[in-house]
Amino acid sequence: MTDAGRLRVSVVIATYRREQVLCDTVRQVLSEPYDNKEVLVIDQTEEHTGETRKFLESVKDSIRYIRMDHPSVTEAENLGIREATGEIVLFLDDDVRFEPGLIEAHVRNYADASLVGVAGMVLAPGRPPVERLPAVCRQSRVGYFFFRHDYARRVRVPNPIECNMSFRRRTLLEVGPIDEHFRENAYLWGQDLAVRVAKTGGKIVHDPKAWVVHLRYASGGVRMRALWPLSFFRNLFYFLGKHADRHERFAVAVRAFFYRVLVEGWRRPWVIGPNTVTFVRAWLTERRSGGRPCEDRG
Repeated sequence: MTDAGRLRVSVVIATYRREQVLCDTVRQVLSEPYDNKEVLVIDQTEEHTGETRKFLESVKDSIRYIRMDHPSVTEAENLGIREATGEIVLFLDDDVRFEPGLIEAHVRNYADASLVGVAGMVLAPGRPPVERLPAVCRQSRVGYFFFRHDYARRVRVPNPIECNMSFRRRTLLEVGPIDEHFRENAYLWGQDLAVRVAKTGGKIVHDPKAWVVHLRYASGGVRMRALWPLSFFRNLFYFLGKHADRHERFAVAVRAFFYRVLVEGWRRPWVIGPNTVTFVRAWLTERRSGGRPCEDRG
């Protein structure tokens, strides 16, 4: 094991209304051969099933189990950062699968003292990594926004994906807490954090050896079907208001409309109308807010 391998790692798993898949994820993390770790489970679930309660009780001496009395992705992750004792904080979703060695794969990158974050590769079930990035990723102004996290090569990136990313804890404390104005599904909270980290000059790399399969479990988590389109677009425009100029906002918004409204509507025509209305509502809300945080929007 390298010198970096002696680093203590705090694995933060924020969970909401997940049962067996949560137990499976925690079991995998606990079985990781990397010894110098702690596992923090930030639980926002109102009431678990008996089987899940039994499992969590059985591992209570091996994890730090922290309850929250209300659901909030960003508040839960911030709580995990505050409670972490490791030099590295590894964020994992509660519905991922991976082979032994994930933690070590993240940690070995930190042998580079200039590196402050690692974007692990994220695969969809049954799909292999991609060998080439789309041309849009090479655009100087907005390319980072469309980076494929299933890319098979190690490259420097500014934007990890939330379900499998790690940072030096001191860097997280320096840049300040995760922005809790990303609401509901909190889409882009991780990218917002990474952009703020990158602005400090810190280096973030995408490492395909630190890979997970993201199950995107149909129930629980942040997949609130009734609110999802509005949450997606509202958080998207909030992010763009913080970090993009007018031309960048237009380029990303057009692409989002194409894929999230028109392409989705090709498969399910009945969603075109409602999703178009939702897109316009979110855009108008951001225009009226002038980029102010959500609670200031009236």
